Amino acid sequence: MKPTLGLRVVVTVILLFSLRSTSLIAQPMQIQHLTVRDGLSQSSPYHMLKDSRGFLWLGTQDGVNRFDGHRFRVFKPDVHDPHSLKGANVAGIVEDKQGNIWVGTEEGLNRYDRATDRFSLYRPSPQKRRTSPFYASEDELWFSSEGQGLMAYNFKTRRLRRIGNYAYINRDFDFVDWTTYTAFGDVWIRSPKGLVRFDVKSRKYHYYFTNTVQNEYGEVLNVYSFVIDKDDIAWLGTDRGLVRFDHRRKKHKLYTWVSEEKKLGVVFSLTTDHNGQLWLGTQRNGLWIFDKKKYTFREVHYRANTSESFENYEFYRVYTDNAGIIWANSDPDGLVKIVPNASMFGYVGQPDPTQPARNLSDLSIRSIEEDNRGRIWLGTEGGLDIFNREKGIIEERYLTQGDNILKYIYRDSRQRMWVGTYGGIMLFDKTKKEFETFNYQNEPGTRVYTRNILELSDHRLLLGTQQGMWLFDPTELSFERVPYLTDQNIFVTFLDQSGTLWLGSYFDRLYGFEIQKDGWKKTFDGVKNYNVNAIREDTTRKVLWIATEKGLLEYHKYTRKYRLYDEQDGLANSYIYGLVIAPDGGVFVSTNHGISSLDPATGQVRNFDLSDGLQGLEFNGNAFLKTTSGECYFGDVKGLNYFYPKQFQTLFYQPFIRIMGRALIMRWRKRAWASAMSGRGWRCWKRR
Repeated sequence: MKPTLGLRVVVTVILLFSLRSTSLIAQPMQIQHLTVRDGLSQSSPYHMLKDSRGFLWLGTQDGVNRFDGHRFRVFKPDVHDPHSLKGANVAGIVEDKQGNIWVGTEEGLNRYDRATDRFSLYRPSPQKRRTSPFYASEDELWFSSEGQGLMAYNFKTRRLRRIGNYAYINRDFDFVDWTTYTAFGDVWIRSPKGLVRFDVKSRKYHYYFTNTVQNEYGEVLNVYSFVIDKDDIAWLGTDRGLVRFDHRRKKHKLYTWVSEEKKLGVVFSLTTDHNGQLWLGTQRNGLWIFDKKKYTFREVHYRANTSESFENYEFYRVYTDNAGIIWANSDPDGLVKIVPNASMFGYVGQPDPTQPARNLSDLSIRSIEEDNRGRIWLGTEGGLDIFNREKGIIEERYLTQGDNILKYIYRDSRQRMWVGTYGGIMLFDKTKKEFETFNYQNEPGTRVYTRNILELSDHRLLLGTQQGMWLFDPTELSFERVPYLTDQNIFVTFLDQSGTLWLGSYFDRLYGFEIQKDGWKKTFDGVKNYNVNAIREDTTRKVLWIATEKGLLEYHKYTRKYRLYDEQDGLANSYIYGLVIAPDGGVFVSTNHGISSLDPATGQVRNFDLSDGLQGLEFNGNAFLKTTSGECYFGDVKGLNYFYPKQFQTLFYQPFIRIMGRALIMRWRKRAWASAMSGRGWRCWKRR
């Protein structure tokens, strides 16, 4: 919805969820990088605040930026406007209980009034002094003032009172203030060396890790950042690494290594997320998550589906907003927005030399099947990998040597695993851990291969190839040529609930057959000039969903009517490789440009791309699966993505629409649809 006539409409909907995870499978994240090209006034936002209206306020060295989730509004000093921001270098941002925003600059305290959309300035001192607000009570704004100490400004009386004599504000242009008021009644303050705790009730200062005579505990440390957790434990970002400090018991512990090979380095910034984990921003050594229970580190990659790191940046500030979103100053290149667990897609793909058991034999996946133990068999261009989903590793590897083609993997009703290959099929012997090959063609070096396998009601296997079909009897170990469509390249075989056999031929058409004792009876011949890539049935609605190169066909078996969904209906791409049907009837399809989901009841389409956690955009035929647990898999040229459809459930909600004008706030009741991800990879379209 676009703002008009000076009114800005802001709707924020956030749906939190989680994936099943193991210790080896990192939670996917949605990551977005925002720079001056996106509207930031300056590339170093050192102070951050998510206000009660859902706006993110960013303090930079060139004014204040207010972000509504789509665009930035910049507030700067303006000599022609008496109600503009005074001072350019922001040293702190706080919201008071009335919803006013207080911005500290070198000029003093700027109060932003939402009702009038104006700033007014309060000078705590006749001299120009940097002020840094850090807390607001019902009656007062608390701030650090250069040369004055810890001060409080009373909103009603407009008078100042001194809380404490000491406050640390240096004169560096890129000063970042970490002064914090805690629920335990303390104010924690950085000092030139170490840090200071001010007990508000007793009005006593306590010095730790400092080089002063008042120092109560610890050797001298350069403290760049700190955070006080809910247990009153201080976590310090230092030039030596991360320090856990229990000031009550006078104990501390230093964490310097993130792995056996890599040191943490200088920790510029810290924040605690909604799960109690620490996020650490370093000096050109990446962005890290520290598990306080397991005492382990995990690196945050620049993109969730790559090994690209944040090592080129200096993170002077990381911040967790009230929705659990992580915001990080990636100096010198703007702001990073990270939504933990925002991507519903798990993935296996990009090689990681530190975890060889997670690496695929080849990134390009051509077929997928599930065995009776719940393991996922992946036919890659470099061999067959058996993926243990619970452990997050490739548990076994086969057929990695030689010229093997793995276009199709199939589990029959007796739980035997079959693989389509050149000139026939292979059966896996789970006792011997090897394959036995059966050939329908005795020609060495034949390039005819089995593209699909289907078990019929008599337990014979129907094999589709580029030169028609064969039937294989697993009991007699014998082949029989199917005397129908012998000149056709059989791309798809599918048996529906009523027993109709559906066959899709390469760039030809769709056929339907009833298999009778005296032969096959053709019942359907249509959808001409289509390449049928996959077929699945919605047994509730009696609908066949057909993946083609022209789009997704919704075929009603009894009315024999069908509807085509393509890019004009919102699909990311019209070339559909694979499809799965969700329990609610929604359809997920893989394409040449990502994954799309369709709600047949409304015609809504959601598209997902790399920003949503996909391995790649170009998927492969036959590389799709819905497991017995309902988890869905799609394979592409860069690996594997998996998810549960229920994670994409649509949300009905009644949002509050705040129209930012003369404090006009109205409640807008509307039935709306919202995505679980608030990202650029999600788009909605209405049925045409």
